[in-house]
Amino acid sequence: MSAMISGSLRRPLAVFAAILTIILASVVGMASAASAHNYVVSSTPTEGQTLTELPGEFIVTTNDVLLSAGAVAMEVTDADGLFYGDGCVTIDGASVTMSAALGAPGDYTLTWQAVSADAHTISGVISFAWAPTQPGDESVGHATAPQCGVSSEEEQVEPSATAEEPSTPAVPEEESTLPVAIWIASGLIGLAVIAVVIMAIRRKR
Repeated sequence: MSAMISGSLRRPLAVFAAILTIILASVVGMASAASAHNYVVSSTPTEGQTLTELPGEFIVTTNDVLLSAGAVAMEVTDADGLFYGDGCVTIDGASVTMSAALGAPGDYTLTWQAVSADAHTISGVISFAWAPTQPGDESVGHATAPQCGVSSEEEQVEPSATAEEPSTPAVPEEESTLPVAIWIASGLIGLAVIAVVIMAIRRKR
């Protein structure tokens, strides 16, 4: 009798194992997708590059769209810590850009920050050199990071005499899909167990 019951359960248990494997694979896939951040696919300048001509803009392009709201920034500094550019950063699809400006020839650093498609803040640092072949492309550096729409003269004014700067939108908090995946997986496992029990009862009868 026990041998018959064991035999009758063998096939349902195999079906249950297959269903469980599929469910676990789906949960792992959803968790991996939820934790994936954008990554850089190209940039101007590239790491270690020596620029001989001033590009129209500095740009960092990722593999997926970037969110326009949140902690978006791009700064260019020389070896002395002086800042260059107007501080106006633009998100265009998968890219973050800023108008290019550099000072005297030498070593520079481009620091950027954006919000990934999964609402995580991502950032990076690109070191490059500036060796212009034509004069006239040099700009004046600033002791402090420039703010978009604010001239260097206006930055000298006391904060109380200037209009209040608009607050930067907060980076949206991540809403993880992992708990949802766990609930879905639990429900599917429960259904699979019920199906196995029904199949076993029918085969026993």
